[in-house]
Amino acid sequence: MQPETIKNLHRAALAAATELLGETTDEQAQALEAAVKGGAQIVLEVGHLPDPNFFALVLVEREGIRRRIVLQSWERATAH
Repeated sequence: MQPETIKNLHRAALAAATELLGETTDEQAQALEAAVKGGAQIVLEVGHLPDPNFFALVLVEREGIRRRIVLQSWERATAH
């Protein structure tokens, strides 16, 4: 993969994650911040090919538990 392709993918992922974080409530954002400070990670998940019809922010806790926080499908965004 070419370095420019990786840079473009990174920029697109940041833009998507930023948009999805904008869908969270203040309470959810505070909970996410606390979870990350505690060792959790936020992962951007993309739907499966050949029809990737959603993006999701997923909180991955230190124990490995995965929780979808925001799901953006082509129809609408939903906060979980």
